[in-house]
Amino acid sequence: MKLNWKNDEELKKLAEKIEARSPYKKIENPNKKWMTVAQMGKMLGLKKTDRYWLIHKNYFRTETLMGKMRVDVESFEKWYANQVKYHKIGGEAPGKELKEHSLSARDIEEILECGSWTAYEIMNKFKDDIIIVDYWKRLPAEVFWKWYEGQTRYRTKEDRDRDKEIEAATMSMPEMARALGVTRSKIYGILRNPKYAEYFELVIVADRKRYTKEGFEKFLVSQDEYKRPVKKKTKKVEKDSDQKPVQEDSFTKVRETVKLDPSSVLTLDQAAAMASSMKTMNMIMPLMSAWFCFTLPSGLGLYWVAGSVVRSIQQIVINKHIDKMDFDDIIRKNSAKSAKKLEKMKEQQDKLNAYASMNTKNIQKKANISSRVDNSEVSADSYSEVKEAKPGSMMAKANMVRDYNEKNSRK
Repeated sequence: MKLNWKNDEELKKLAEKIEARSPYKKIENPNKKWMTVAQMGKMLGLKKTDRYWLIHKNYFRTETLMGKMRVDVESFEKWYANQVKYHKIGGEAPGKELKEHSLSARDIEEILECGSWTAYEIMNKFKDDIIIVDYWKRLPAEVFWKWYEGQTRYRTKEDRDRDKEIEAATMSMPEMARALGVTRSKIYGILRNPKYAEYFELVIVADRKRYTKEGFEKFLVSQDEYKRPVKKKTKKVEKDSDQKPVQEDSFTKVRETVKLDPSSVLTLDQAAAMASSMKTMNMIMPLMSAWFCFTLPSGLGLYWVAGSVVRSIQQIVINKHIDKMDFDDIIRKNSAKSAKKLEKMKEQQDKLNAYASMNTKNIQKKANISSRVDNSEVSADSYSEVKEAKPGSMMAKANMVRDYNEKNSRK
């Protein structure tokens, strides 16, 4: 039997069919030390050109045995465990050793559960220690964990779970302000007051100051000036058929109607970054101002000091005025004004609708008159009804024709 092979592909397909049906299949040696370039390319899913390009990069050891190039399996596996670009088809994930001693930006993002911008910002702090693997920046794990132990701002999931108990037993200054129904400035004054210093125990959690709830309760019992606001019970009013519904509190309406845009809400990372930048500015700006005042002419320093004093007095006066203002009353007045404006707009709309209907009627009348004038068959009775016609108009010419016909009929 003579076989005419068109190419090697037909021969390969036939060999694969025979091998699939044969009970004697080839078993790969698990302890083999060498493999062919074709086997390596098939393992990584590479074509012929990509295979030899990878070999000429000298990432792993190769030798020529029996006239053919072979790849050292041990050096290949070592290279595979320290890179993340190439993947085995149906095999283990790459970079096993690499991930043990270095971290990428994505790894830091997953560990700290933060944004990618924060992860890259952390990596940029250690530019001298960064290593490049397959064109990607990686930070040594030893450097990262040393930095992590020396700070308290960022935490891993395990540390957050551990700190939940501490956070449950403590409260922040904004929480204290909400509990007492006062501003934060008054809370700062209470904490600075040496009279109440014994009640507040400071606890630092993630670079944030917190105070124990037990000490806060002791503070409430020890004095009568600050107490928790008592919630007023609202009376239920039955609605009669002639009675108008009771107007709700203005603040309640605002809370129910206003919906926050998710994009306008800052994340924890953004808020922390803004707080740190503001803290830095509060420290640097006074020093810069003092340096400018001493180095530049004295007029500039005098101008700044005088301006600061005036603005401080102005702010104090404004704050006192705002404290005396009743915002509920202001909102009620504004709501009443808006209701009046809506009523006026409704009246104006009704007038506009009436004018529009009147103009439509006038247009219809004019259209009816023009249609009667343009009609060529005009009865004699309609001519007799019109006593006076405008000179030069169609009606005047029609009257002339009528008079001429009447004269001729008399003759």
